Amino acid sequence: MSFNRVMIYSDEGVVVLGQRGSGKSKLLERISYVFPRIVVYDPLMQHGGLGQIVSSPELLEKALRLDVARIVYQPEIESEESFDKACELVYLKGYYCFAADEIDLYVTKHVLPTWFGELIKRGRNYGCGFVIVSRRTAEVNNHAIAFANHLFLFYHHLNADIDYLKQWIGEDLARQVKAFPGHYFLYYHLEYPNETFVCEPLRI
Repeated sequence: MSFNRVMIYSDEGVVVLGQRGSGKSKLLERISYVFPRIVVYDPLMQHGGLGQIVSSPELLEKALRLDVARIVYQPEIESEESFDKACELVYLKGYYCFAADEIDLYVTKHVLPTWFGELIKRGRNYGCGFVIVSRRTAEVNNHAIAFANHLFLFYHHLNADIDYLKQWIGEDLARQVKAFPGHYFLYYHLEYPNETFVCEPLRI
């Protein structure tokens, strides 16, 4: 099946999980074009081509105030504080998607930054969607998936990751993910599980 079958709305949540090098970042880039207005939090400076680059909270706030449609925030100082400040600005602005690669740098099973929590739990009320990407599946905060609509899963091999996925997609699908060939991925709709299929590798 093709990724083009997936329908994502601008106020929905998306979670992308998989091993390093499996294709998660390419999928993030493809998904980013689904959203009419988006802020991509990019501390590793991998996604500069996705929009106007800003490097400080002040410049991010200015770009949001000017309604710049596609913003890539590459913070001068990478920290949990800069991450959560970006979440705050997007949440308070409203009607933007917040996207972040390598979310495990800031959010873990036991750590949920304040404004990120507000964004994923209540952002939909203000037209905010979110896209988060992580390679540490077993450490993903449960709230991130609980408030998401769409789950994309690339190859996993660690038993801890497979065990974590079982609680969300069931044992059969979790084992299927463990056997994926390179760059194939599973699409799973968290509200409508019947809308589940394997996607071919992206061509970008």
